[in-house]
Amino acid sequence: MPLAIALLSVFVFIGYKVSKNINSSGNYFLAGRSLGVGAISLSLLATQIGAGVILGTSSSSYKFGIYGVFYSLGLSLGLIAISFFGAKQLRQKNISTVAELFEKEYNSKLLRKITSLISIISLYGIFISLIVGTRQLLLAFHITNEFILYAFWIVLIIYTVLGGLKAVVYTDVI
Repeated sequence: MPLAIALLSVFVFIGYKVSKNINSSGNYFLAGRSLGVGAISLSLLATQIGAGVILGTSSSSYKFGIYGVFYSLGLSLGLIAISFFGAKQLRQKNISTVAELFEKEYNSKLLRKITSLISIISLYGIFISLIVGTRQLLLAFHITNEFILYAFWIVLIIYTVLGGLKAVVYTDVI
């Protein structure tokens, strides 16, 4: 438990330190487009391989055998496909969100708003699933205190809000 508290404290410190250099929305949301391939790769890996995937894949593999790994395989292949076939084109068009893609490519503010709403709803669902996955992981270690779950997520939200994408990537690398 002391190690977890120390690690979460380091995350908040990283968020605080990174926040000192944020002077634009590009720095906050895109880390000033200054992150290297290694940091981005580790961050994407950390994002995809969380408590939900670890517990979900092991549970599915137990129930369905080898077919339980298809979710993880799909995530991996999807990230590889995006990196080879989409990232360069999006960068060349200076597009940073899917909603922005719809507005620029189809010249439609309505599509941008619909896409933004779908994205918000999807991210909310992902957020809830991460909380549920974290709770399941804590239960696997016989940690039943709800305060620990709430404190964990409050700290994650704090360092994310403080430091933006750069803080998230740095903590993912750790």
